[in-house]
Amino acid sequence: RLLGACGWRLAHGAPGPPGFSERLSEGHPPRGPAPAPQPGTMKTRMSSLDISCMAAVLERQARGYRIANIYDLDARTYLLKLAKPDSKIFVVVESGVRFHVTEFAREKGSVPSLFALKLRKHVRTKRVEAVTQLGDDRIVDFTCGSGEATCHIICELYGTGNVVLTDADYTILSLLRHGKHDDDVRLRPKEPYPRHAVRE
Repeated sequence: RLLGACGWRLAHGAPGPPGFSERLSEGHPPRGPAPAPQPGTMKTRMSSLDISCMAAVLERQARGYRIANIYDLDARTYLLKLAKPDSKIFVVVESGVRFHVTEFAREKGSVPSLFALKLRKHVRTKRVEAVTQLGDDRIVDFTCGSGEATCHIICELYGTGNVVLTDADYTILSLLRHGKHDDDVRLRPKEPYPRHAVRE
């Protein structure tokens, strides 16, 4: 079962991100909500608030770790292996659905996909510098490396989802799924990632 990130933080006595308690106390739902689970069912998608909390938790855990490798788990799910000399963290990213740390063993594909190879080429050995939510949208941005060598792994966690690799200027280098970001913008390599379309 996917535990909501805010529930995890509250259960462990950790504060939420800025504005979290105010949004709850005022009864304001986050924008870009995931479909509400029906009674008796498990939550399978992350809400905007889940993403905000999980990004804050993961940044605290993973910042400074190097990306040791990236594996395919299936056609839309990837496992990021982050490492320090005395520690390892594994992060699951499922396009359109979720991202979180995992301690469970995962069966990896024997042959990496072309997209996984592209991710490895650009971000392997780089440090995780930040894990942030873009605006108030269901999008998380992993910033890897610094300066001109910076790359971003952008995970869209709504609809059919996407995973997008960009350079330091958010120019798209590669992406999991080519197609429309919205009615007016198409995602293509060598084009800028449409951060202007992110909900604020």
